[in-house]
Amino acid sequence: RRVVRIERAAKWRSYLQKRRTISDKRAAEAPPLQTFSPPLRSTSAVARHPDALSPLTSCVNEAYALHGTSVRSALCIAREDFRVDLAGSGAGTMYGPGCYLAESCTKADEHAKDEPGSCYEGVFAMLLSRVCMGKFYYTSQRDDLARSTVATGVFDSTFGDRQRSAGTFRELVVYNTDQVYSEYILMYERVYRQDIEAGALTPLMVRPCPMELPLYWRNFHRDIRRA
Repeated sequence: RRVVRIERAAKWRSYLQKRRTISDKRAAEAPPLQTFSPPLRSTSAVARHPDALSPLTSCVNEAYALHGTSVRSALCIAREDFRVDLAGSGAGTMYGPGCYLAESCTKADEHAKDEPGSCYEGVFAMLLSRVCMGKFYYTSQRDDLARSTVATGVFDSTFGDRQRSAGTFRELVVYNTDQVYSEYILMYERVYRQDIEAGALTPLMVRPCPMELPLYWRNFHRDIRRA
């Protein structure tokens, strides 16, 4: 329904500094860092949309990934940051408290929420974020102690590959918020096959999608239909 680009200079500088720190730390290590195999689904999207998605630094396993949430929570994260201390408050954590992102929009949608009774009823949100994984701890099993493993300094993040062991999804987890920079909020409604077949998609797309923004926000269209 709507896409909002996030631009936070201070947060971007923190992210770049952390990425540089990880790069310097891992540069002298041998052999080279383990990479995503097979490549993340988002990899090809970067090449297809260079106007919207900037190049990634592959030597530190930088990637684009998705985080499902509610619209208000997405706006809060855009304004402030992820809250690692709240991780798992809704659905629990598989790899310890951290910032959880997914390569698959289907996985991210599992965690997205709407707000019944408000202007966001039926409207869900995902954050499209840039994440620096560095040297990741790879596991195909649930590991509640993954955060402690990363905290030793041997690894920078966790790559949970439940696709291999359970046929589900792969998740990217970082435990330092400076390793993730959210670039877009994606607001959407769920559309099911029966809705498309019944011709309900067209009326849905022309229906206004209201949005509440803080008064201090600038550089946005008050009426996106006039953009």
